[in-house]
Amino acid sequence: MGRLRAYWDGIGLAPEERVYAEFQARRYPHLLEFWLDRPGLRFPRALDLGGGVGGVSVALHSAIGGEYDLAEYQKLPAERLAVARGFGIREAYRSDLTEEDPLREIPGRYPAILLVEVLEHLLVNPRALVRSFRDHLEPGGFLFVTTPNMARLTSRIRLLRGLSIRESNSFPEAARGPFGHVAEYTLSDLTELFHREGYICRSATIVQNPPTPPGLPVRSQSRGAARRFGAWMLDRPGIRPLGLGDEIQALFQRS
Repeated sequence: MGRLRAYWDGIGLAPEERVYAEFQARRYPHLLEFWLDRPGLRFPRALDLGGGVGGVSVALHSAIGGEYDLAEYQKLPAERLAVARGFGIREAYRSDLTEEDPLREIPGRYPAILLVEVLEHLLVNPRALVRSFRDHLEPGGFLFVTTPNMARLTSRIRLLRGLSIRESNSFPEAARGPFGHVAEYTLSDLTELFHREGYICRSATIVQNPPTPPGLPVRSQSRGAARRFGAWMLDRPGIRPLGLGDEIQALFQRS
């Protein structure tokens, strides 16, 4: 977190950006755990698709090294990129993942592509999107995906009560978004989807992320003692295999 906060200070995040970045960073310990538990996952460079201002890239660079190219709907401005290069981000590109050829402005191929908390926000045919990644992955390259688990315990409870599991802000006033969670998946959904497009699932887990960090004015409903205890319980080693946590982490390899 010290390294991340130094980066956020360096690029001059606005207060509202900083709050969101801190909220998202609560996921990073599990993300780093996934990579650190698999020493073979070390690449000289990777493409961080939909990576925002680059928090995931900075965290991974700090933990395991490597260089990262950042691709986002709004390209990282040059003044921010100049700072980001001191934190492991090599280049920045514009990429709209809802377009027919979303990676057309990105040259070359990568040994690894990251798609962290992105897939659930896209109103697209996911098979076509996954297919478009192949031309930017080296043969045998890896695609690391995290996305909310549609079969998480809280969603099961809501459905049993006849309530919707869709976020209230999924569809904003603007015609093209940004959208909330408009498409969520189970692990079996993802495995079948990627298999159909020529990828093999090499490793996957379902984790429960911690609630909102203290002091952040977002998602205050997750700060209660009962919710914090529930989150702790769902992430216990004996409970994780039940698949009741809120986030899927999966590593796919191009066949």
